[in-house]
Amino acid sequence: MNILTDILSLFKRKQFVETLTPEDLIVVGRHEQPDMLGVASPIPYKSVKLVKVKDLNVTTVPCGYANLDNGNEPRGGNVYINTTSNPCTINLRRIVSTGNNLAVIQNGNQIEISTIAEPNTANNVGGAKEVYRNKIGEVLHFKTLNSVNDSIAIEDTGDILDFKLKRIILNSPDGGTWEVTVNNTGELITSLIA
Repeated sequence: MNILTDILSLFKRKQFVETLTPEDLIVVGRHEQPDMLGVASPIPYKSVKLVKVKDLNVTTVPCGYANLDNGNEPRGGNVYINTTSNPCTINLRRIVSTGNNLAVIQNGNQIEISTIAEPNTANNVGGAKEVYRNKIGEVLHFKTLNSVNDSIAIEDTGDILDFKLKRIILNSPDGGTWEVTVNNTGELITSLIA
């Protein structure tokens, strides 16, 4: 059998395989040194063997990986994790949005993470007692409304804080503390409490 003639015939008839399966065979011609020197014709293959695609071990030089940026100093973690050999995979981290009002956008060589929220602050206006206290991180802190001596009832009705005067505490010039209340007939009642 002249394997070279058969292979050239396959080329001429355009007998090519588009995709390989593990059981397909590839012809391997092993070129060995001739037993004699001075032969004018091409040295024939001494042996022709077959190899299955699934047994074909192809080694390649691995390429390096780099996390690119658009010229800005990169912030955050790298996308590339590692490369495995069996099966051959390049493992990359997935970028997702886990917070509220965050957007993940692919822009050229970068993945941009932006927020549609604006950096908020709060101000007390009007010059009276302040309700706003401070902001720590993303959290605004407000002072709690309280009635220490229970003279004002504060009722939360959903969108409104309702203040109701229950009693009045007055201090007399001599240092006494008086409580002023009203009964069901509208009469004011004063009581010395301290």
